[in-house]
Amino acid sequence: MDSSHSQEVYAEINKVKSESLRAKLLFVNKITEDRAKFQEDTFDKEYLELKKIYDQEYQKLNLEISQIVSGENIPSLTEEDSKKYDIKSGNPLEEKGIPDYWASVLSNSKDFYEVNEKDEKILKFLKDIRIVYFEDKLSYTIEFLFSANEFFTNEKLTKTYTFDGNNHQCKKIEGSTINWVSVDKIPNKIKSVKTVRSNFNFYKNFRRKNKCDQRN
Repeated sequence: MDSSHSQEVYAEINKVKSESLRAKLLFVNKITEDRAKFQEDTFDKEYLELKKIYDQEYQKLNLEISQIVSGENIPSLTEEDSKKYDIKSGNPLEEKGIPDYWASVLSNSKDFYEVNEKDEKILKFLKDIRIVYFEDKLSYTIEFLFSANEFFTNEKLTKTYTFDGNNHQCKKIEGSTINWVSVDKIPNKIKSVKTVRSNFNFYKNFRRKNKCDQRN
């Protein structure tokens, strides 16, 4: 707990006229400080270490998904799963990977901005989504990798969430600057005048003290 804050609390307690009530408030405040110190010294440290283990496993599973989607890895169903889901063995090279998978993920996700018709055309070029975690175990960057397209020149768009290590709250959200080929390619504008809702509004920058919503 911040020392200046503690001094302010004690100053307020000392204004109380009743000595018995003042003593009770002092004890409660002392316990509150001990609880905060316990969280900082024990819970927060153990939480971050556990989160690191979780994030590493999450990355591993994400990579497996990406390899199947891109066609880099061709999975083989077990005989049991083939019967269970009634999938007959066909030509695994009938199509490469899973076409338009990431576009479908964004279209159906509640964590990102809604997708309009113009967005759908652009998102067909989205080939992978990755998460890169920082050393502080809290902050992270979401990377959106695109193949060459007629809409913008970026090969990668990013959104970075920076957290305060002291209170674990998000303090800054930064998105990529999209290098559109021309104004008419921008999906959230119609004739450069009217603004419409677009998935690409997701890359705007935000600074918030108490909330870190992935949709921002």
